[in-house]
Amino acid sequence: HASHDVKVAFVLPDSGAKVTCTVHRAVQFRALRELVVADGDVGFMASVSACAEWVPRGGKSKSRWYRTSDERFICKHVRTKERDAFVRLAESYFARMHAVCSDRASGVGGSVTALSKMLGVFSVDVGGGSGGVKSYQDCVIVMENLFVGERVARIYDLKGSVRNRKAGSSGDVLMDEDLLETSFADPICVTEDAKLRLSLAVHNDAMWLSKSVVDYSLLVGVVGGSADGDEAPPSRARLIVGIIDYLVVWDMTRRVEFELKNRGLLGRRGKEPTIVRKSRYAQRFVEAMFSFFVAPPHRFTRLYRTAVRTRLAHATLEAELAHATAVVTGAAATNDDDADAQPGGGSGAVGDV
Repeated sequence: HASHDVKVAFVLPDSGAKVTCTVHRAVQFRALRELVVADGDVGFMASVSACAEWVPRGGKSKSRWYRTSDERFICKHVRTKERDAFVRLAESYFARMHAVCSDRASGVGGSVTALSKMLGVFSVDVGGGSGGVKSYQDCVIVMENLFVGERVARIYDLKGSVRNRKAGSSGDVLMDEDLLETSFADPICVTEDAKLRLSLAVHNDAMWLSKSVVDYSLLVGVVGGSADGDEAPPSRARLIVGIIDYLVVWDMTRRVEFELKNRGLLGRRGKEPTIVRKSRYAQRFVEAMFSFFVAPPHRFTRLYRTAVRTRLAHATLEAELAHATAVVTGAAATNDDDADAQPGGGSGAVGDV
């Protein structure tokens, strides 16, 4: 069945340790890889069979990372609760990926997305054997490498927050406050069409993520440059973007963190915490990403802005209508159940950028 996990067990010949690998949502992930990986599932397996430990530039994550030898995919070790968060999100995730791929194949392009694609989730259990092998459990997520084959001059990790969002003096990955500091003298300028697609993609993804996820970010790479590290002229530079780390759910730990920071008990009084309620995080994220990237005006700018407002308004209205329909449907189902329980019966009244 598509929603079933597949378990593979084997014994290491040298130590006798038993290894059990659980492939979560194996059938659905295989179908997704056939759609988005150039050489399909066979090429994916050939790539992940040869990995080496990798240290990403910047960031605050303490996770262990691996990268395939061809640099196409990245493997991240995650905590159990992050894996469980994906398991709960899985059906919705695959439905979103199916809508995006279907629209791209048909040429419609309505369900544009900026999500960095997860291509496999695995749980590994190693049982102790001879030779001093310790028992342990591990969870691994395999995702696409956004910058494979590209010369990236600058990288930004953007959350839409200005609380403790500044890279250190030696930070390779810049953050929100770093971008804001340079925006007046050296803004990131994009074409109006690119800004429209990015805005729609971020809006669509944030509305989808706002149902249960917080603390995601937009990874932005400024691509172009020479071998000595100089950036390319603006006419030749490109941006590669993707929403990453969208496996943090709004749970009790995040609620407590929000309340403590919001009340100023952990310093930075007066600045909104990075982690806020799901709907507020999504709203702030969409607004910030829209303002971070500048579309230089020209003689058609006024007409263009009207079109952007109209499309964003329609997208927002569709999301609100879908939410309202779900609420009404749920309420009606509840009324029907209550009515049935009464004596005598009765009747009750969501393309890559």
